[in-house]
Amino acid sequence: MTELPVRPWHPSYQQVGIAPELQEMPYRNLAELAHECCRKWEAESKVKAAFSCVVPNGMNGRLSFAEVDELSDAFAGYLRAVVGLKAGDRVAVQLPNSLGYPVAALGVFKAGCVLVNTNPLYTETEMIHQFNNAGAQVLVMVDMFADKLPAVLAKTGIQKVVLAAVSEFFPAIPGAIVRGVQRYWNRVLPSGDGAAHPPERRAGPGPRHAGQDAGPQLLGGRGPPRPGAAAVHRWHHRREQGRDAHP
Repeated sequence: MTELPVRPWHPSYQQVGIAPELQEMPYRNLAELAHECCRKWEAESKVKAAFSCVVPNGMNGRLSFAEVDELSDAFAGYLRAVVGLKAGDRVAVQLPNSLGYPVAALGVFKAGCVLVNTNPLYTETEMIHQFNNAGAQVLVMVDMFADKLPAVLAKTGIQKVVLAAVSEFFPAIPGAIVRGVQRYWNRVLPSGDGAAHPPERRAGPGPRHAGQDAGPQLLGGRGPPRPGAAAVHRWHHRREQGRDAHP
């Protein structure tokens, strides 16, 4: 019987010019990776919009790489200096595909906290299960569903809620049009809604390293309570390295 090499796929990699091993990780965590990428692409990219968002009525907004970096720094400072979170605390982000999501998600990483992604369409029961299972202390939520909060907050450990609009970071006129349509035409905004004021204090990456949790991920889709799995900074970073190495 012929004994196969330990990694028989390596010769195939070499034939097509793919390195068999990923290089040592140049960044300590996702916060450092995000900051360096924003700085690099702000200077080098011909496309200056890092993120853009278009709603069904055609109104739209965009954020540059520098704006994403600066705003996520500010949100990280808010979480640490104003809310009082420390490294490892859990922040649930319940936002749709919007300009607010990358700012919130990267801000959580920069604060050294753990990101708990949450489906904006979850029911109160599903929200209560996930927030308690993940140990979330802060919730960043789209304001369209703020009417769920009274039932959820009473049964979870959420201590602070930050509301964000679908049109968050849109220019003034398109943003006002979107809000007007939501409030008076579609009537999807609960009474008393409002987005949190953007914090001014900046903060660098929190004390997190590659082997610490970046965010728990619930397995499966909607339905009964689901188990979760933790994804560390190293896993996310290796995934990005692999995508760059194997285009």
